[in-house]
Parts: sequence; C-alpha cells; structure tokens
Amino acid sequence: MGKKKGKIIQLPLSPENYIRTRVRNLPIGGCYIDKDWEVSKIANIIVTRMHSNGNMTIGYYYVDLLLQGLLETDFFFNIESSTFDDIRNSLEEEHDTDQIEIDYSLAHNIIYGAIDFAQEYDFNPPKQFNLTRNILAEDNDEIEIMDIEFGEEGIPVVLVGKENKQQAIITKLERSVGKENFIIYNVDEEGPYYNDINEEENFSKDSESIEKSIEDWDEEDMKDFLAGRKKLNPENFSKLYLSFFYESLNKKGKKEIDDLLDRMENWEIIEDIPENDFALPDEENKLYERLSDKIENDTSLSILNEINEAIKLYPNSFDFGDLKGYCLEKLNLIDEEKKHALSLYKSYPYNVTAFCNFIKLNESKKISDSFFKDSIDLKKLFPGKKNFKISEVVLLINVFVEYYIKEKDYNKAVAYTMKLWDFELSGFIKEIAEDTASLLHLHIDTIINKALKLKKIK
Repeated sequence: MGKKKGKIIQLPLSPENYIRTRVRNLPIGGCYIDKDWEVSKIANIIVTRMHSNGNMTIGYYYVDLLLQGLLETDFFFNIESSTFDDIRNSLEEEHDTDQIEIDYSLAHNIIYGAIDFAQEYDFNPPKQFNLTRNILAEDNDEIEIMDIEFGEEGIPVVLVGKENKQQAIITKLERSVGKENFIIYNVDEEGPYYNDINEEENFSKDSESIEKSIEDWDEEDMKDFLAGRKKLNPENFSKLYLSFFYESLNKKGKKEIDDLLDRMENWEIIEDIPENDFALPDEENKLYERLSDKIENDTSLSILNEINEAIKLYPNSFDFGDLKGYCLEKLNLIDEEKKHALSLYKSYPYNVTAFCNFIKLNESKKISDSFFKDSIDLKKLFPGKKNFKISEVVLLINVFVEYYIKEKDYNKAVAYTMKLWDFELSGFIKEIAEDTASLLHLHIDTIINKALKLKKIK
C-alpha cells in the first residue's frame, strides 16, 4: 500500500506578508487628513482597507508638502473600529487639529506628489514605505491626477525657528541646488529668514570665525559662539552638535558613548589602496567601464541583459554583480533588487559593499536586530576579514547609524558618527559621511535645543 500523503496546512500570513500580497484585494474605505493641511503644508493622512469581518487595515502617512515629502509611515492591521477611533483621536490631539474625510484620489495625489517632489532634492521616503505603499492603490494612470502645490510655486521651502534651525537641510540644499533656489521662512516671525540663517546661525556678516578645532576650544570660545559674537567654522559643525548632545547626557549616557568609542579603537583599519593598484584586468575593466557609462546615460532592460551576459563571462567578479544591483535600482525594479542584494551577500559574505546593500534593502527587523542589537564587533560581523579600509568603515557606519536612528538609540548613533572624525575623507566617501552626520542631526536637533534651553549645556 502506498504511503498516505499528509495534509498540507496553509498557515496564516503574517500582517506584513498579507499587506505585501493581499491587502489590495480589500476595498478602500474612508480616507482622512488634517483639516488645515492646505495652510500648514503638513498632512497626517490615513487610508483604510475594509475586511469582510468589519475590521480594517490602515496606512498612516505623515507628509511634508514643502520639501521632504513622506516623513513617516506605519500600518495597523485588522483592527476594530474602536481602535481606529482611538488612533484618529490621538492624532488630532497630538497635532492640535481636526481630521476630515476626503476622496482617496486626493490622498493618493498628496502622498505620491510629495514623494516625487522631495526626490528631486534627494529626500527619499522611509524604508517602511516599501511595505505601506501596498495599502495604497497602484500609482498608475487609473488615478486621477490633481493639481496640488508642493513647495511654494514649485520652489522648496525650509521652515526654521528658535527650536529647530534646520541647518543640516539648508546645507544639503545649498550643495545640491544653490542658495538662490530655495526659500527659508522663520516660523517665529513673519517674512523670509534666509539672510539671517545663511550667515551661520544669525551671526552678522562681520562676525569672526572660530577657526580652531572644537577639541581646542576654551570656555571663552564657547561663550563667544553661543552669544553670537563669533561664528562657527563649517568644518566644525558636526563636531559641535555631537559634542552638544554628549554634554546633554548624564554620566551613564556619556559612559556608554565612551565605551563604544574605546571598543572601536580595536578595529583594524588600513588606508584605502589607490584604485590603480587593484584595477580589473584590461578586457574586464573595459567592459565594466562601458556598461557603467551606459547605465548612467540611458538605463534600460537591454543594458541589464548585457550585464547578465558579463556576469556569465566573469562569474567570480563581484564588480559586475554590484553593477547589476545599481542597474536594478536605476530601473526601479525593487523586488528584483532585493533578491539580487541577498544573493550577492550570500555569495560574498565578507564583502562590505554587499553587506551594506543587503542591509539597506532588508525589511526584516529580526534580521537587522541579529546584526546590530548589541554593540558591533566587526570581527564577529565579518569573521573571515582581517582588516577594513577606511571607505569600508564609512559605509558600515552609515548603515549602523541608520539602524540606531530607527531604533531611537541615539547614544549609539552618536558614538558611531563620532568615529568618522578619525578619518581624512574626500569624494564620494566624504559625501556619505556628511549625509550620515546630517541625517543624525535631523533626529537629535530637538534634544540639543531642549538641553541648551534648559542650560544643561554650558
């Protein structure tokens, strides 16, 4: 008698997998937004999907229409109507505004329009949007296109105030689009604030700079800076706000940062080898350069096919595998890019670039926690690797800091960012270090300003 086959039991999907694969099968229910969104240019948006049992899955989208696009997003899965009411009430209380019901098409246009506008200035939606975008309808021609103003007549706007001077964002825009191509408003006063803020935090044009490094400042230097008598040397900006954060901590917090910095002293770091010293063989290099140029000039599926052929020709080359990941990113083939990043990491587990790309595209908190939950030991993270180039350390720190910011563990994020001070950087790697510091500043700026206000920093 043949062996009886066991019955296959279909396990229930996790909320995340349900949202990825099935939530669009549910009808869209009510959609809600802040009543004053057209004036404030900030929108808390809720989109609901209705389950057959009367429960709902909701997507939450916190949108800045002036510049940064989608700032936060989250979901609540299969909740009862009473829980939904509690969520709406909490939002109304937190933001001191009533919410009104709107058509889905308006919610869709605000969210995607703000994201598109922000990406023009290199502000991207949070990683969680890869999941919560599924609660929205597909962004295609079936959605009515609506005329919504982003920025001010299409020009990006930064709002500053005494409690939030937004210096990191301003510096980023100055580098990317130039001083004349964005607007700054002071929310504490009427009228534009650009001329003041652009002179290094309200200093006059004649203010003298403190040229020496932060480490060499004395008490008078700090007093001159805080009183506005002297302005800050731009090279010291990151060091200053991280020092302010450190000084705002209690003894336990300072010790945590000091201990992490001490552990990082054990990292075996070497100088980067000049590119010419490890260039690819001539024919391989020519093919790599040709495909790289093609991607930059006109990315298409045909180029992806050429890269796949190059990988077959050079199966042991990480560089062509990495180039394929970049091509998938340019083609916006997100799912394929994630699968490729995982495959490349499995093939090259000790390659820092492969690891960083995999982590940045990974959506599993469990996986991220397995790498980063405790203080990071590079030898455990890469047991087959003896030492690390400076550029590799910068890439890793960028990934570490993004994780700890997401976890709101700012002490660790600050400690790893401080490590960047050890290196003389240039080019693309310097930009990554600056972006890392700027991202962190956006999240700890309120903490620093509060500490200054309470005179915890002297």
